[in-house]
Amino acid sequence: VFVALDFPDFNFRLLPVIHAALAPLEELTIAEAGKHLIRLDIATPGRVFTEEERSLHKMLFPQLSLVDFAQLLKAGRWVTIDPGTLVTEQGKPVRDVLLVCDGAAAIEIDGRPIRHTAGLEFLGEVSFLTHDVSSATVRFATPMRCLAWPHDALRALLRESLAIRFALRSVMSGDLARKLKESGPRTMGGP
Repeated sequence: VFVALDFPDFNFRLLPVIHAALAPLEELTIAEAGKHLIRLDIATPGRVFTEEERSLHKMLFPQLSLVDFAQLLKAGRWVTIDPGTLVTEQGKPVRDVLLVCDGAAAIEIDGRPIRHTAGLEFLGEVSFLTHDVSSATVRFATPMRCLAWPHDALRALLRESLAIRFALRSVMSGDLARKLKESGPRTMGGP
């Protein structure tokens, strides 16, 4: 639900007071969107976020309203994957973008171990962003808890929502930059 209120004589110095009064409603976001406009975003009625989802929103997607975050979650599905499962195979198509929330996976390029996943990170995002086959082979080393988005559903959502597109691309870019830095010259044929 999005509510826009226009108060020509509203004193915006009162926003912190209003926000503090409404703070127990964690689903509420208040922002000044213009000189005389207050924007209230109230999460989708009936949508209750799990602790895991609240944490994910706070850590990776704080720039998204809870309404947009609920849409992002709705486009995907939570999955638990057993150890030993092959998630992507280098040179083969990838169906889903995975956000690893718990567990570890081993990553190989050209049959050489490159690294293990660490904490919150995306898998299959390079294929998604480039519309190409997988750039690495990924096998889960431990039980994994992931948020999975089918490529087609995620692309459709990103066409519909600029806010979600910018937030997801920003998080993916940061994740890719970290991976490149951690991998260093090993993936480029260096030591």
